[in-house]
Amino acid sequence: MPKPLLRAALLLILPLAATAQNIETLLVSGERLPSSLQDFNGSASVLGGDRLSQDFQQHIQQSLNQAPGVNLQRGEGQEYLPALRSAVLTGAGACGSLLTQQDGIGLRAQGFCNINELFDANSETAARIEVLRGPGNALYGSNALHGVINLVTPALAGTQPNRIELLAGPNDYAQARMQWGESGAYGVNMTLAHDGGYRDQSGFGQQKLDAYRVQQLGDWQATHAVALMNLNQETAGYISGLGSYRDETAVRSNPNPEAYRDPWSIRAYSRWQNETANLLLTPYVRLNRMNFLQHFLPGTPLEQNGHGSIGLQSLKQLPYSQGLLSFGLDLELTNGWLRQAQDQPTTGSAFLVATVPNGKHYHYQVYASQLAPFVQLRHQLSEQLELHTGVRLEQVRYQYDNRMLAGRTRDDGTACGFGGCRYSRPADRSDRFENASFNLGLNWSLGDSTALYARIASGYRAPQASELYRLRGAQQVADIHSESMRSAELGWRYYQGGTNLELALYRMQKNDVIFRDSNDFYVSDGKTSHQGAELSLQGALMAQWSYALVLNQALHKYEDSFDSGGGSLDGRRIEAAPEWFGQASLAWQRANNRVELGLSYTGNYYLDAQNQFSYPGHSLLDIRWARETSWGQVSVALNNLLDKAYADRADYSIFSGPRYFPGEPRSLFVSIRRDF
Repeated sequence: MPKPLLRAALLLILPLAATAQNIETLLVSGERLPSSLQDFNGSASVLGGDRLSQDFQQHIQQSLNQAPGVNLQRGEGQEYLPALRSAVLTGAGACGSLLTQQDGIGLRAQGFCNINELFDANSETAARIEVLRGPGNALYGSNALHGVINLVTPALAGTQPNRIELLAGPNDYAQARMQWGESGAYGVNMTLAHDGGYRDQSGFGQQKLDAYRVQQLGDWQATHAVALMNLNQETAGYISGLGSYRDETAVRSNPNPEAYRDPWSIRAYSRWQNETANLLLTPYVRLNRMNFLQHFLPGTPLEQNGHGSIGLQSLKQLPYSQGLLSFGLDLELTNGWLRQAQDQPTTGSAFLVATVPNGKHYHYQVYASQLAPFVQLRHQLSEQLELHTGVRLEQVRYQYDNRMLAGRTRDDGTACGFGGCRYSRPADRSDRFENASFNLGLNWSLGDSTALYARIASGYRAPQASELYRLRGAQQVADIHSESMRSAELGWRYYQGGTNLELALYRMQKNDVIFRDSNDFYVSDGKTSHQGAELSLQGALMAQWSYALVLNQALHKYEDSFDSGGGSLDGRRIEAAPEWFGQASLAWQRANNRVELGLSYTGNYYLDAQNQFSYPGHSLLDIRWARETSWGQVSVALNNLLDKAYADRADYSIFSGPRYFPGEPRSLFVSIRRDF
């Protein structure tokens, strides 16, 4: 056994886990209407409500990283960088490579993603979180490239707990959750959180509210839901210097005390389901706003952005003797805008002072539309063998309206030194992207407890508005294409006697990768490869013990002479992509007491594209105790039990060298939950 595998296995086999999940867990994401997990063709996992309620979740990373293939890197406050069968995604449009949803509705509009958009969702009170790995099926369009994360609220789960929970921890951390309603009828779910911040001037306050009502109107069941979120966050920046995450003074410092992020969002939908006609219609609206001080850019400009959308999802199902045909049409219209301005003159080198002027840098509006018909088929070829296949066609249009002078001048039209200003504004224009995706797979049942699946699929993402219209240098037009993905995977599922086991092998090729080249231009001629193995195991040891293990091995590489300015990257490992990572736990439960020992493991990874600098990785131990009482539950969690110095995120900058978001030291959290 290779040393990395041996080390990971030894670390992970001991101990953060759940009791075994049932194979009959419903997976709403699979085909929008409930279906059991074993019927899904592809790699999927469900984090159930019982698991989520035990997570002491202060950040969604703590829950999501328990799913195979997921490796979110936590940032400051509620920020994070996503990774799902991928390296950690960064850059203006990288968030478009992963589709995030709540109750099947995208958290952001097509073309207007945000790298931290999961903080819009009320994950703390979710009934479950579903993770689909790899390109989605025909019911998912642009952005379902590396996978789909869908948070299912009690509105669609049909289970509405009635409880109040209070959570307290170090650095003035406090969280209150309230859930109230009647299952299948109505509910209100609220989360309030405050954090003073482990680092200087890095606290936040956040409020989330979901409310819904379910009605039966003739043959129609109507679910009306609204979700609101507000976040006021003081942001801490990277600390620089090789190994600085081990410096006890540096890890509490904040080189960017001026930084902040203030977003808010509203989403509402009305879901109409007619079981007699096998028809589902879901009109929805969303509104997003954010003020964001870009402390990482010269001159620290303020970005203000927002968008409003209306949309409709439709699904018609035609059951027949040997299967099910599903088809529909998805529509979305969006009005988005962005403004970037700088109040003070830039400081630094003569070049920066001359090319980064104060005043407005960008001010534009974009009208976007998305139109996508699709068809998906499940057909029983034999008693044991089922065929899954589908096709989706999608057209995305952008109408861009520049509200400033075009070109790379100052906002008053005067020229910058050194050949022109840093920021470039295209003239008014329109862009259109047409894409198609397909999936073809087989599910093979080998009895009541064992199944195999095989799948090939493609996915895509249209360029984001920021990649098309937020240009730099001499670039006046971003002549870029949609990114595309081809994927092949094999999987084995085993469910028997309380033991759940899933093994998945995959290989993916991503083409037309959008990136900034050595001229600071957006281009789309990159290519990357992604391959790996994912193991998920949950079960019981005798009557009182349970265990869980998630182990991932992955290789993410640049291909085809990918060049971002530092020379060819062909064959090099993509940065922020550990080959080995995972989580494990061992839990003991007797009477009303539960004790759980958990471990998370992150292997070493490169910090830069040339693979010259690396982070050694880390292993963290947690321990939790919970006691059920007649009125609720009391819980205690001790995170980072061994008080290990580590980095939530590490990367490399040509200006400062290795830099880090330091992880928190040993921390004690106490929770009290009252059920009623």
